[in-house]
Amino acid sequence: MTNRERLIREIAYDLWEQEGRPEGHSERLWLAAEARFEAEIAERRGRAKRAAGPAASSRPTGSTSAMRPPWRR
Repeated sequence: MTNRERLIREIAYDLWEQEGRPEGHSERLWLAAEARFEAEIAERRGRAKRAAGPAASSRPTGSTSAMRPPWRR
């Protein structure tokens, strides 16, 4: 079992318990757990991007030859 599957299984179990342990809802709860897992991953990636800052926009515009060492111009 992969780490992803283990985490989704834990989320599905939590959902199952929250709903009162219903019978016959395993597929629905698994799909809901997958969706929640993917949403959490996307949110973390978004936070990481925002924390990293605007990397591409911090580069100077124009010629890059001024940034190169003299022996590479």
